[in-house]
Amino acid sequence: MFSGRKFVGSHGFALLLGATLLLFTVPQLYRSYAASSGMELTWTTGKVWLKSAECARQTGTILVICRDDKVLPIADGFGGDDLGHALSLDLATLLTGKVPTESGISILNSTVNYVGLAVLALIVFSAGMPLSAFALLTVGTIISNQFHALTPHPAQLGAACFAAILPIALLTARHAAWIATGFLGLIAALLFREAVGMMGIVASLLAVGVIAVRDRKWITSVVLAVAVIATAAAPFGLLRARDIAYDLPPPEKIESHGTWANLYMGLGAVENPFGIEWSDFSAIDAVKAVDPSVEYLNPRFYEILKGLYFNTVFAHPVDVASIYFRKIIVTLHTPILYCQIL
Repeated sequence: MFSGRKFVGSHGFALLLGATLLLFTVPQLYRSYAASSGMELTWTTGKVWLKSAECARQTGTILVICRDDKVLPIADGFGGDDLGHALSLDLATLLTGKVPTESGISILNSTVNYVGLAVLALIVFSAGMPLSAFALLTVGTIISNQFHALTPHPAQLGAACFAAILPIALLTARHAAWIATGFLGLIAALLFREAVGMMGIVASLLAVGVIAVRDRKWITSVVLAVAVIATAAAPFGLLRARDIAYDLPPPEKIESHGTWANLYMGLGAVENPFGIEWSDFSAIDAVKAVDPSVEYLNPRFYEILKGLYFNTVFAHPVDVASIYFRKIIVTLHTPILYCQIL
């Protein structure tokens, strides 16, 4: 006979999480969507995303802009940008036949965050960590709702959630479907914020290393490592596929966000002896000091930042280690400013 008490006892956490999702997470998502109205679009690349969406409506192409009756790489509108937002808005336009409004950028950010939180909560729960899953569906949504803007930055929370799926799936020996989901999540993280996605790449490779040592699955580990490294090239592969499909000319500026600007400017996130600041202008000034002729977002711009970063690390390893240690301390001591829930 069916026993309600026994069913609740064996499925209690699942029922709790289901109730949390319906009674707390979904209303928070609604509040997040509602916050999209009334914001002003000042982000340069946000305007380029909408121009790309309009070009997609006119021509049926993605990740491009229309200019003077020509279809050009989207980087010619503004380079050095991650692809996730432009790609998502382009695809939404192709599906609906309508160009998203400015508020659609904030709606996209909320969607990325809440889908990332929900999927990560599900795999964490399936891995036997129900309290962590509960925290993701509650505290995670509160964190998400603290910051709304018509920029790509609010969606970094969702990108981090997507990046975390694969290493967790690997370490907890989840079903192949979860591992496949993890790879898709890693691609999403790389598209929405390449630096965050690269964190997922590193974490996944560490997870593969644990599998190799713990389980002695050397061949499996090698195959997984190759797959993870290949996934890191997803943004590059997408752009090259676009170029071939549309026969596009080479872009004038770098086409993805990359990691070198973040690594270099990241040294300026706390007080440091190098005079670096967490600012694009700090990076621009550093590049100009090396070569005044280099234009902003030119491929050479990032090559110089790469060199400056490694020169700093190798020349001042103790100072750099101190910077990263203090950044960790600052992160751990940063309070969560709880937003109004009701």
